Formats: sequence, C-alpha cells, structure tokens
Amino acid sequence: APFLDHMLVEYMAKMPSSLKIKGRQTKYILKRVASHILPSEILGRPKQGFAVPFSYWFTGEMKGYLREVLTDRRAIERGFFNQTIVNAMLDGFERGSQRFGNVLWMLLVFELWCKHYLDDEFQQNGRL
Repeated sequence: APFLDHMLVEYMAKMPSSLKIKGRQTKYILKRVASHILPSEILGRPKQGFAVPFSYWFTGEMKGYLREVLTDRRAIERGFFNQTIVNAMLDGFERGSQRFGNVLWMLLVFELWCKHYLDDEFQQNGRL
C-alpha cells in the first residue's frame, strides 16, 4: 500500500493544502501527477471501497483460525463479548452464511489487538 508509506505520509503532511485541494477537487497534486499515466475515466471516478476477502481466507487454508482466535481461553476470560452469540455467528459462517462476516472480521481484528496489547504473554514473546 504505497499511500501508507510513512515517508510519503510525512512528506505530504508538510505540503501546503493548496497543492492537495483545488476548489472542490481533492488529491489535486496526485491526480495532476497521475494524469500522465492514468486515463481521465480512472482519475475522475468516485471513490470505491475495498472489501476484505475474509470469506475466501477463512474457508481456505486459514479455515480454523477465526474460530481458534475468537474462542481462545483468554478471549473468553476477557468477557468483552457474549460467547454464545459469537459461537452462533461462527457456526453460521462455517455453514456458509455471510450474514455476520463483517462483524466476525471486526471481532477478529479486535481480539488480535487485545492479544498484542493487553496479554502479557504475547508482549513478552513478541508475537501476535
């Protein structure tokens, strides 16, 4: 993700707003530079979201990872979530329902954050 490079972010933070926004056009300087490379249809189109392919990830080689993390003893002991509901969402997801996929993704990211920043054993071992 080139736009997440810290050196680029730091450089752009120092750049005057007048180069980043011109009238109502955002990303002015970026679009100006990219106009030599990209067609106008690409530069002028509205923003598009990015869907996380969690369904693909967690039905393939990482199939058990989601359940393993969300039903870990430490996750349950923390008590942030109703484990009965989490289990029901996991069961549905494993049966092919995508209804709670986004919620499970958010729970997974939050739980991994908890493991990394709250659990002593993970901080000592330096692993996530």
